[in-house]
Amino acid sequence: MARKKAETEFQDMMGRYHNFRHKYGDRRYCMVCKTLQPKSELKPDYAAAPVFTWVECKEAFEKGNNAGRWSWKEIYEGGTRENQRNWLIENGGWLFLLVGKGRVSSDKNKSSRSAYLIPFKTWIDKIEPDLLLHKMGSIGHNGMRGGKPGATALLADWRLDWVDGGWSIPEQHDWWYALEKRLIAELRRVRTMI
Repeated sequence: MARKKAETEFQDMMGRYHNFRHKYGDRRYCMVCKTLQPKSELKPDYAAAPVFTWVECKEAFEKGNNAGRWSWKEIYEGGTRENQRNWLIENGGWLFLLVGKGRVSSDKNKSSRSAYLIPFKTWIDKIEPDLLLHKMGSIGHNGMRGGKPGATALLADWRLDWVDGGWSIPEQHDWWYALEKRLIAELRRVRTMI
């Protein structure tokens, strides 16, 4: 997987739904001296959807012993991305995760790569405890040695479909229910302003 592939594929998927999406820059240059400034870690990668939805995009390593696996502890409490974690918690954010390596297939049983869109609160309440219980520092597409589960087992409820060369959110996915709830709340809020 190319670097930043998760961000590109998430943006493409949101475009398919004609949703607004805004990518926050990872790097900034000084307007005066043109030098690279320190990376801002406050906001996640994207704001997306008809109402703002904060999404942090993560992907598996490309090479080495952990190829195809994502080291999730970077976004764990005390990890290098703790500011993003806190933002997602405070703002009802989501996690978009690409794991595995190789080609994607529309047949989930044949695919060696997968994508997931998970409410961050669910990640904290349900997924992190499982990862800690199994003493897993990273998560891959399939299970690991010792009977440790992979993303296909742990994250099955939030798995995305590969359709016509891009990721698609299944009709029964939590995303749609959360979006509907937020849209209704936003419409009620806006209506009281008029």
